Formats: sequence, structure tokens, C-alpha cells
Amino acid sequence: MRKFSLKNTLVCIFLLSAVILSGCKKDETVDTDTDTSGTEDTSQDTVQVNESFVPLFGGEEEYVMLKTDSDGKYSDIIQNFVTSLRTMVGKKEIFAGSNYKTENAKEILIGNVSARKESVDVMKALPIDAYSIGFVGEKLVISAHTEEKLQSALYAFIDGLYQAESGEWGVDKSFSVYEDANEIKVDIPAFDTADGRLSGVYISNEDRNQMAYKDATLEEYTAYNDKLKSAGYTVYSENQIGENRYATYVNDTTEIHLMWYPSLENFRIVFAPKGYLPATTVPQYDKLGDCTLTQIGRYGASRSAAGESYVVQLEDGSFVVIDGGPYDERDVENLLQYMNDNKPASHAKPKVTWMITHLHNDHTALAVNFLNRKYNDIELVALCYNFPDTDIYLKDSGCAAVSDVSGVLKKYPNAEKYVFHSGQTMKLPGCEIEFLYTQEDHWPNNFSTANDTSAVWRMKFEGGDFLVLGDSESTPCKQITTIYGDYLRSDILQLSHHGLNGATLEIYQAIDPKICFWPIDEERFSTDEKCLGTKTGFEFNKYLRETQWTRDTVTGDRTHYSASRTVTFNMKDMSVTTGPWLSE
Repeated sequence: MRKFSLKNTLVCIFLLSAVILSGCKKDETVDTDTDTSGTEDTSQDTVQVNESFVPLFGGEEEYVMLKTDSDGKYSDIIQNFVTSLRTMVGKKEIFAGSNYKTENAKEILIGNVSARKESVDVMKALPIDAYSIGFVGEKLVISAHTEEKLQSALYAFIDGLYQAESGEWGVDKSFSVYEDANEIKVDIPAFDTADGRLSGVYISNEDRNQMAYKDATLEEYTAYNDKLKSAGYTVYSENQIGENRYATYVNDTTEIHLMWYPSLENFRIVFAPKGYLPATTVPQYDKLGDCTLTQIGRYGASRSAAGESYVVQLEDGSFVVIDGGPYDERDVENLLQYMNDNKPASHAKPKVTWMITHLHNDHTALAVNFLNRKYNDIELVALCYNFPDTDIYLKDSGCAAVSDVSGVLKKYPNAEKYVFHSGQTMKLPGCEIEFLYTQEDHWPNNFSTANDTSAVWRMKFEGGDFLVLGDSESTPCKQITTIYGDYLRSDILQLSHHGLNGATLEIYQAIDPKICFWPIDEERFSTDEKCLGTKTGFEFNKYLRETQWTRDTVTGDRTHYSASRTVTFNMKDMSVTTGPWLSE
């Protein structure tokens, strides 16, 4: 059995602090699949208790409840827990706050309460895929790293409560629950850190997991690199952007990705079973033409959820497709026709690498439909993305499931699945893609919509570059600007979220594009107050429309293109060709 290699000492902690006495109480068997809707029957009979009973609620001196520091991340789970607890114990006021001013000995600590050593010690010893409940001294400590496990722990706590004849609600002093689901399938060396600096652990889809640490120094980052090498891992790739450091390590079974952001004061470790990683050098190829970048004219661009569609043709004649937009049969056929019209005669079918920014249907629907139906018409080289777990973190009804996207690979047995991470690069014929941001960087902020999970990357060509923002909202945009600053400067920009919501003035000033691709129809581009930047809060669009770009002492007017017609740039000399309007 393999799992995250932290010392599993929780049982010892709890046994040493517990007084094991027999007593009359309800069955403590934990059902980890308990319905969390708060509607289950929580009624219980009162019982005669013995001296091991610890009154928590309803007595002269009640326990104070303190919750995890990551307030926003767990707010729904804790609120559901409090609602169920209120119903059970018949009290309207149950405090589940984070007031650490007074260290009451009688406390219930929920999650990572960094102000309490008892909570910190248990969290440090707890494997990622486990949860635990038990007394440490006079404090009842309920611990879990992930939302799913914390949810299970809180309902296991409710399951352990019972009422005494006196009317008080509590548990036995010996009450403890420990569950290890053995979900994590890789071992990695532990990062040595001081108490309380682990921000949390994030279980993403497809067995990918992340740990985030606060205030890690460059010396600690370097020391962890050395520790990985000593443990038999080899460096697959390294990158440095400004002060930010990135590295990917591999062994026979595992890949580990490191991201150190001094401006954000955090260090992230992502690890997973070893999968596909792109070559670190450009593969040999015959140059058949210059790279081109095309914003495809789309009928779907006129929808309220407009999506986006971009096609890069590489120097070897193969294609990179970005997103594709919402499903529209005309756009499916037009995309296939475009690639057939431009593929080299030596290619029997278009060779395609498909990249997806995030899971919203207006970015995935055409891609999923196209790839499920056109498997005889193209050769899929790779499918590239980085998505969160929609079942745990992403509560957004407008999304495709991860399995809907990855499932298309069943039709392409020779295609690779590439889950990219910040700081990594893909080296393609005539183009290098550098990944700047993924949903892993946004966490532990809440994913309010799938837009918060948009990946951001830049494609570098001989004559210019293209920055893809997907549907990045203001929080990711602020974070990206903080991390990279003027490094974001790019010639061509895909405006965030169709040129409507999201974005910030600061990120557009840092990018300072010469050319703006608006993934929206011409009518809204020309008339919508948001696109024009005349609506309060959308001054970032006014900036793009009314100011000139600057490169050193050279300035020039920006050019703007909506997605109501096809426009193609030669990425060697930046010459442009425009197609007809869709209505023509």
C-alpha cells in the first residue's frame, strides 16, 4: 500500500491522551457516505452516562468551536455542519468562528487551526487521504486536509454525539475516529517546514495532488530540490521567470512539479502518477511553411456564452487548436474545412494538438463533439489541459465533466494526454508554449466559477507572441500580474472572458498588446458598453481601445478583431489576412 509519506502517528497521539473507559452510548460506526444535505435523522435517545462523558453543549460551561483558517474554502461544509448540529442539540447559537484571542482550554478545533499547537501537530502527522477525531488534552481535534475528508469527519463527529439525562450533549473521552481511504497512489519525500506553514492539501482529478506552504524561502526550495535528487528523482525540466522558480522531477512511477512564487509568499508541490511529459527539445521536422495564428470566424461567437477558437499552424504543417467554442454544427464543419484547406499535401489528415483552457461548455462543447465524431478525419497528436475535480471543488453547472473531455481519447489510441503545470514549456515546430497559470495556482482561493480555473499560456514565435487568458476573472488576473509583471508583455492578446467580464486594468497595462483578439461577435464588440469600456468597472477595455501600445520609444495604434470573421497572422513577419464576414 503506497500513500503520502508523512508519519502516521495520530492513533498514538489520541490513545495517549484518551482515558479508555467503558460506557453506554450509541454505535460509533462511521458511514463515510453519509448524506451531507443536513436532512438526515439526527434524533437519539438520552442515556445514562458514566464518568467518561465529556459535555460539549448544553451544560454550564460549553466548548468553544474554532474553525480552519481557510475560511472561504470550507464555508459551505462548515455551514451545513453547523445547521445539522443546531438541529440536533436544539440550540440557535453555536459558535463556529475563528476567534483566537482567548485560548479556552475547552475547545473543538476544526481543520487546520494554526493558532493551536494541538491542531497543528495533528495536521502535520495526518496523511492527505485521511481524517481523524480525538481529544488532545482537553481539546477535541477534528482534522482533515481536504474538503471531502473534512466533510466526512464533521458528520462522523455528529454521529458520535449523544445526550445525557441531564440534557447535555457530548461524547466519551475515549471517542476517536480515524479513517485512511488510501486514495493517494504515490510516495514523495516530505517538505520540511515549520509549524503551521502547510496551507492545505488539494486532491485534484486523475490522482493529482497538491500541497501549498506559506513563507517558503529560496533556500528551502533549493533544499527540497536536493532532497528529491537524494531520493532518486531526476530533473526533467527547470525554468525561472523573474524570481519565480519551477521544476519537474520524475522517477519510474511518479512526477513531481514544483512552483515557488516569492511575490505570493508560497511554495507549491504537485505530484501524480507518472504520465506523458513533452520533449524538452524541439523534435526534428521538415519546415513546410511559416507559423500562422488564426482567430476562426464563428457563428457561436454571437451566443451569450461565446467561447473562443484559435488555430495555430506550425512549421511542419500540423495544427494546434485552442478550445473551439460552444457547439454549432456550422463551426464544426468550418473548423475541419479550414484545416483540410491548409494542411500540407503530404499529410493524409490534419495532425492536431488540442488545448483547452477550462471546463465551461462554451469552451469544451465543440471540442468534445468534434473529437468524438471526426476521429476518422484527423490525427489527434495530444489533448492538453489542467482541470480541477468538478465533484469536489467546482460547483458550476455550466461545465463539462473532466471525463467528458478526457473520454474522447478512447477514439484516439495513439494520442497523448498532457496535464500541464505552470512553468513548463512545450517545444513545437516553430513555436514554444510557456504555461504561466493553472487552476493549481488559484487554490486555496474558492473556485467561484470555472472561469477561476482558466489556464493561461503564451505562444512564442519567430516574429511575435500570443497570450491566451481564457476566461480568467479578476482574482486570477491580479495574481498573474503580481507573479509576472511586465514579463506578460505580448504582441497579440486574447481578451479575457470574451472582452466582457473579468480582467483588470493592471494586467492589460502589463501585457500592452499591439493586436487584440475579441472572442465575441462584431455587434457586441461595436456596441456593448462593457466592450466599449464606457460602463463603470470596465475601464480596462477603454484602455485597450483608446491608448497606444509602447515598446521602448516606439508607439502605435492597437488593432482589434472580433470573432465574426476569420483573421490570420503570419507569425514570422506579422502580416495579416482577413476573411469575409460570416453574414456575407
